Amino acid sequence: MNHSVIYKTILSCATLLPHHREQFKVKRGFTDAIIDQFQFKSTGKYLLDNPEIKALPESFRKGLGFDNILIPFFDPNGEIYHLRPHKFGFEGVGHHIFIPYSLLTEDTSSLVLAESEFKAIASCLLGVPAIGLAGISSFS
Repeated sequence: MNHSVIYKTILSCATLLPHHREQFKVKRGFTDAIIDQFQFKSTGKYLLDNPEIKALPESFRKGLGFDNILIPFFDPNGEIYHLRPHKFGFEGVGHHIFIPYSLLTEDTSSLVLAESEFKAIASCLLGVPAIGLAGISSFS
């Protein structure tokens, strides 16, 4: 099973839990429109009973049982190419650069390199084009 199929399966089974939506609003200042645009979802024990999730490799299921946020990475065409649990990752899956394509202006001759996907989005929302790298806890 390739990673793209796994990521699509996880996103289709997951939802964004209300307390995570509230965290996005209060802690990060994101609107519902931005939260929905980037298709953030929640991990948690609720996912582990889903038959589609049970069919996934163990290395992915292990990363889904905790109360956490999932960060999807989309290409310019809106296709998912990576999915990362916040502050972690899936076992055996490397990290990727997060590019918030839908928020970038036409002039990307200068970009801010942000520590985290959320900071890259926030920077773009403030008019400063940015890309993001996973934070240091992702590498521990």
